[in-house]
Amino acid sequence: MRRGENSLAPARLAPWTAGLSLSLSLGLSLLGCLEASGPERPGYSAQLRDKGDTIAALENEELFKNQVDNNDGITAEQSALRTGFAAGEQVNFWDLGTAPAMATLEPLWTFRRRTGDGDEPLDHPDLIDSVPGEMSYSPLRSRNVVYVTAAYAGEQITSLHALEDAIDLGLAEEPAPPTQFVHRPVALSTARLPTLDGGELAPEPVYYRGRVAHQFRVGGEGERMGTIPMMGPFLTPNLYRLRRRNQSLPIDEPSMASDLDGDGDQNDTNLVFAVAGGDERYRGLWSVVDVTVPASYVFGASKQESDLFARVMGGLQANEDAVLDWRPATDGKRHIWLLEAGDE
Repeated sequence: MRRGENSLAPARLAPWTAGLSLSLSLGLSLLGCLEASGPERPGYSAQLRDKGDTIAALENEELFKNQVDNNDGITAEQSALRTGFAAGEQVNFWDLGTAPAMATLEPLWTFRRRTGDGDEPLDHPDLIDSVPGEMSYSPLRSRNVVYVTAAYAGEQITSLHALEDAIDLGLAEEPAPPTQFVHRPVALSTARLPTLDGGELAPEPVYYRGRVAHQFRVGGEGERMGTIPMMGPFLTPNLYRLRRRNQSLPIDEPSMASDLDGDGDQNDTNLVFAVAGGDERYRGLWSVVDVTVPASYVFGASKQESDLFARVMGGLQANEDAVLDWRPATDGKRHIWLLEAGDE
């Protein structure tokens, strides 16, 4: 049984519900598959790959390799961790570049097996359907859990077409609507991100439209997960980018090519994040606000939102002594991940 070219493509839903369901409209019944494949085998799918099959790498295709490399937000400058401030403390972060103006959740399917007292991960890469350079791509993914059944024998589910067939043939259960989202930036297999313990994080394989791509899974099985809002927009907290009144550049060592705090490097910034990494409002995506501060401002004087603004009736009111001017940045949103212990 083979799917036609017009089989399922994931629907683009409202920003906070994108990827919440997988429509599994099937053109042929399981009975028809049994009749076509003969009695010796319970169904067949040309989309499913056998356990030992080699799956081609996305990077073997030069066009896709360049597309991901040019749009994943990971550059040579990622060799050192950056610092900013959140909740009154200095924090480390990765800056992975600009983000789409509208925050979305793209679907990710992860595979597990039920056990007597719960479940366990399956030795099978996750499945995605968007990569950097595509309009639909987002590093934030709604986490759809697919449980395999006793009939599953190690088949590789490398595309949405294959997932449809696996469910139709009884190899996997249809996933329930997701309730959590995860942070999974897609990058080349050679990309690396520095960790708090001085090491490097390498990406892991992920299936994408019948090929192998790579994604970062920060924290592994212990990764941080967020709760998908049941109603309302998928809001992104503010990131305050400070600039002194008499300077044209933000207070940022890499931009100014200067060691502003005298610690011997040029990795520090005075970016102020409205929430910390462990806050329930944390997303990993930020709405950038440009803030002009007095010429006499001292690096690190503002370490949290309340040093700059007061929250009044759900809005912001600038602290007059700290803020001369403020406005949404022209570059909109940024994808910046605040690191915490265990993010490796």
